[in-house]
Amino acid sequence: MDEIKCIIAIVERGKADKVVNHAKKAGAKGATILYGRGTGQTEALKFFNIYIEASKEIIIILSDDGNYEKIYEAIIEAG
Repeated sequence: MDEIKCIIAIVERGKADKVVNHAKKAGAKGATILYGRGTGQTEALKFFNIYIEASKEIIIILSDDGNYEKIYEAIIEAG
């Protein structure tokens, strides 16, 4: 039995669909997308005086060891 790998990618809100589509073309069977919000935002805003979007999308993909590299590279290319 192949070893299972877990790939986790954190992208800007609204970009997960593009990343998941690339991953599927590379052999991923599917993905789970969660919504998250970063912490430490207040300190960054006060220090830099700029607006940083704290909302992110977290993509979780499980892959067998044989497809892992192709999926990983596709995510990097899309991201």
